[in-house]
Amino acid sequence: MLKTSVLLRVSLSLCSLNVKGIRLSLKRKAIFLFCKKFQAEFHFIQETHALVSEYQFWKNQWGNEIWITYGSNRSLGVAILKGNFRGKILENKSNVFGRWVILVAEITDTILILGNIYGIKIAEEKKSCSNNLRRTSPHS
Repeated sequence: MLKTSVLLRVSLSLCSLNVKGIRLSLKRKAIFLFCKKFQAEFHFIQETHALVSEYQFWKNQWGNEIWITYGSNRSLGVAILKGNFRGKILENKSNVFGRWVILVAEITDTILILGNIYGIKIAEEKKSCSNNLRRTSPHS
C-alpha cells in the first residue's frame, strides 16, 4: 500500500504571561495594552484570579473573544484571549477548577489544538488533572 503524507505549514504567533492577578482595572488595562501591542493570534494568561461575574466586562475591555476558567479572586484561573487570529474556533473546553482552557481551531484547512494549562505542584492533583484532560480532550 502506498502512503502519502502532506506537510502543512501554519505560522502562529502566541504570547504567554503569568499575570499574578488582573482583577485590578489598571493592571488589567496595562496587560491588555501590552498584549495588543504584541499582536499575537492568541494570548495565554495564567493566574487571572477572575470571577464569573467579571467575564462580560473583561471581554468588552479586551474587545475580542476571551475563553476563561475561574479559580478564586486570589488564585488560579487561566484565559485565552483571541488576538488577530483569522481562522475559526470550532470548540472550547475548560475545567471548573481554574486549571485549563483548550481551544480547537481551524485555519487553512488545518486543525489546531491550543491549550493553556496552569501548572500543578501536588502530585495527586497532577494525576487528577491529567486524567480529566484525557477524558475531555476535544473531539472525544
